[in-house]
Amino acid sequence: MGRLLIAALLVAAPAFAHPCRRAHVLFRGHNIDSNCVSGERIERLQRTYDRNVFWFEAGGVAYVVTDRAVLEQVGRLDDPQEKLGREQAELGRRQAALGRQQSELGREQSRLARQQARADMDDETAEQAAPARQQSDLSRKESELAHRESGLAKEQSALARRQSELARQVEDQLQQLEDDLIRRGLAHRE
Repeated sequence: MGRLLIAALLVAAPAFAHPCRRAHVLFRGHNIDSNCVSGERIERLQRTYDRNVFWFEAGGVAYVVTDRAVLEQVGRLDDPQEKLGREQAELGRRQAALGRQQSELGREQSRLARQQARADMDDETAEQAAPARQQSDLSRKESELAHRESGLAKEQSALARRQSELARQVEDQLQQLEDDLIRRGLAHRE
């Protein structure tokens, strides 16, 4: 399971390592979505503006938008990523279940090893045969779990690629929207 987690993190890392093209913060009620904005800036914006504001920087100038329709439009840009996040959470649950099964298998292998050691010390051939059969069954189960683990790692890799692409698309859409808001006069200089 540890190898799976490390592989998933390495594959997912590029999805979270995209450079900041523009800083922005969207406050919708108690939800905050931000990119490339310090915690201090977020706190200042919270103190200054209503709970519903979109703040961004373009060309070194800070802008704010309070139009509710625009706030909803900006919020909807994240919908595909939120859906993907739910898929990743489901995959995480499946990975956790697999980890529990692997842990149980490890405990069973340990129990069999202790049983085998006792039988070896007693030199009883009949008692040695049962653990050997059980060990063979456990080896088969271990192989099945390894195959499932490989499948989950492939799914994680595919989800990470989709996340990276979605992040790029959202960033592009957001930049176009911000430029449009400035042109239309809906974004006001802070």
